[in-house]
Amino acid sequence: MVQFSGTEFTELSKSVADGTIASDAKYYLRLYEAEGNAELSTNYKLAVQPLSEAWVEGTGKFSDNPKNINDKKIDKNLFIKNRYNFKTKIDPNSVAFFNSNDIYPISADSTLPFEQHRDIFHLTGIDQEETILLLYPPSKDDKTREILFIRKSDNHTKVWEGEKLSKKQANELSGIDSIYFIDDFKDILSSIATKVDTFYINKNEHYRANSPVETREDRFISWLLKKYPAHNVAKSNPILQRQRSIKHPDEIDQIKKACNITRKGFNRVLEFIKPNVWELSIIHI
Repeated sequence: MVQFSGTEFTELSKSVADGTIASDAKYYLRLYEAEGNAELSTNYKLAVQPLSEAWVEGTGKFSDNPKNINDKKIDKNLFIKNRYNFKTKIDPNSVAFFNSNDIYPISADSTLPFEQHRDIFHLTGIDQEETILLLYPPSKDDKTREILFIRKSDNHTKVWEGEKLSKKQANELSGIDSIYFIDDFKDILSSIATKVDTFYINKNEHYRANSPVETREDRFISWLLKKYPAHNVAKSNPILQRQRSIKHPDEIDQIKKACNITRKGFNRVLEFIKPNVWELSIIHI
């Protein structure tokens, strides 16, 4: 049980009573032990504050005038439109491929946090490793014009890495109806490759690009061109660079939201920065 007491927390309780905060709102506690206080009493006095304007995450106090808002997911119609715009710009009788990024290891059993490839996210909204998007606009079969391949989850994955997207979830995020597991990719590609003349590959050739690391996309392109050497090759990246430079209003809203979260993070940390305070003292704020 959490008791709202004191001047500040009475104000919080009042907000619940007058309906400013929903009566069924969730409350989150973050508990910290001060550095150097190893021998603490088993009795603790807890201070409770709402964490953000959404009452879900971030920083803030009741005086920040928080509001009850719902977390808004990106509308899948944005990704449907992005794919349509791309497909109208590629040559007839062609197929395009887009791969997710790798999860990069930093030791035998540790990895960096996953960061999705910006292009496949722009076209699908899928933020998961081992994902391939195949776009085949001239197909006479609706089911093969857009195909998404995702990683199949198993009990080992669920325990050690967490649940992966189901086909239903991937459909809801991307708006793509034809979704298969990644193991099916080569067989489906084989049936499509014989019907097209051109492969669109997504190699980043930006003038500032200078990476010594071979990406998942690089490995895929090497395999693809070795497997199907007779096909013409075209580049997706110049199309996407122009397309992504013009932002949809929904994308602008997401950028504003990201900037706002960053601002709140900096402002929160600034409250604790002072002489003789080290990074370890504020890292869990």
